Amino acid sequence: MAVATDPNPRIPFFLRFVTWVECVVVFAAAAVSFFAPALANRLWAWAPPPFNARYVGAVYFAALVPLVIMAVVGRWAPGRIVVWMIFTFTTSIMIVMFFHYREFEWGRWAT
Repeated sequence: MAVATDPNPRIPFFLRFVTWVECVVVFAAAAVSFFAPALANRLWAWAPPPFNARYVGAVYFAALVPLVIMAVVGRWAPGRIVVWMIFTFTTSIMIVMFFHYREFEWGRWAT
């Protein structure tokens, strides 16, 4: 007799916790960049102009949507795609940052 398994199990506690932490960090970065670009200019690892800071904030707000869905639902159904979305987003941002490493303000604590 086969044992039935849940097709949509809960995600592990640690992954859900890390996702909530990531939601807070991404929301903070998005809010500061979008609503207070002058503050973002002082806090960010590089000095983005106001339009660019707002653009980055909008991108981070968009990235926040699947993170919140995964954190709130806490099941693997949305998690299966969201984990790959997080990986793709983070990897693409990291690659772009490596290409533009000369624009970083290396004297800042945030960098």
